[in-house]
Amino acid sequence: MSWMDEGWATVYTRNHAFTVGGQASFREADAHPDAVEYLLGALGGDLISGFASHAARRGVEVDAMEASIFGRLNNPLVYLGVVGEKGHPGFETISCTLYASADADEETLEEIWQTTLARSPLVNTLNRCVGLTLNLHAVE
Repeated sequence: MSWMDEGWATVYTRNHAFTVGGQASFREADAHPDAVEYLLGALGGDLISGFASHAARRGVEVDAMEASIFGRLNNPLVYLGVVGEKGHPGFETISCTLYASADADEETLEEIWQTTLARSPLVNTLNRCVGLTLNLHAVE
């Protein structure tokens, strides 16, 4: 990882590099995603790719998927350095709904979802420190 004078960092992993714009941002637009956005995006990517992988193992063809993720910080004012604020700047809750359209009944899709959650490195890490609400919504 390397830091750039412009206030962002470049992360190197295996044969990839990506830019992290900062810890968190409350601006409408930034040149790069911040660390908070990467964490939420990584969780969504983990769940989508995991669901696709477990569905394929079960012989289920997925037509389309989309994840909607929302995270609530305990107290963003602590991150901003507001004097007298209590709490912490970390996530209090994270919720995700995975919308999936596939050639299987809801029971099979729910089994695939539960396997995805049980085998997800990020779910099993975040679940120990953040209130997670993770739902599957089967779309016809």
